[in-house]
Amino acid sequence: MSSWFSIFLFTFTLGTLIYPLILINKKDITENFIRTPIYVGLFLSLIYLMIADKSPQNITFFLSALLISFFWNQSIIKIIGYLVLFGASGVILYKLNPNFKDVIKLGLSSLVNGCALGTMLLGHSYLSNKLMSFTVLINNTKLLLLFFILNILFSLFLISTQLPVFKEFYDSSDLVLAFIVLRFATEVISPFLTLMALKCAKLHSNQSATGILYSVCTVVLISEITNIYLHFSRGILV
Repeated sequence: MSSWFSIFLFTFTLGTLIYPLILINKKDITENFIRTPIYVGLFLSLIYLMIADKSPQNITFFLSALLISFFWNQSIIKIIGYLVLFGASGVILYKLNPNFKDVIKLGLSSLVNGCALGTMLLGHSYLSNKLMSFTVLINNTKLLLLFFILNILFSLFLISTQLPVFKEFYDSSDLVLAFIVLRFATEVISPFLTLMALKCAKLHSNQSATGILYSVCTVVLISEITNIYLHFSRGILV
């Protein structure tokens, strides 16, 4: 059975590798940038393999990241790499014995993690490519905001289905209550920070937008680590 931290690392890695596929305005972005989150994903997949058990699906997950990283320019091999990645990810999820809500939440967690890191790296890339249109940063920040909204809406749904569980922890004064509050607080803060970054991007204030996106990325990591811990260590899905 995987540890809760290896599961977090899995979702983070998957989201980072998926991010180049969902980028908006790809034609206006240099290939050097597109490769950056892929190489980060490759590094994370190696750490995941070192932490998780050396099962066939985990080894395949790493090898697919390797394939995508080194053959990004070759369309056929890249497609095969992503198909293998999604197949290995499906087996990893299956081994966790999840229900439908688990799959949706882990999927949203992957998208939020990957998009937060990718958008921060995108903002940073303007320092070396000052000719890139701010439309790219604006649109991809909007995409990040969309994922945050979907994540919050699904969390509200999950809360409504687990009210007795939350009341039990509230009455027992268990330390886990602090983690629940931390999860809610960071989940709410993230979209507000993203709105601030979006406003800065619209004003063409790249350094301010990037600085805020660094904060967004940090808050998201805290939020999603807390989320995975609550889910797989305490049985609370938020």
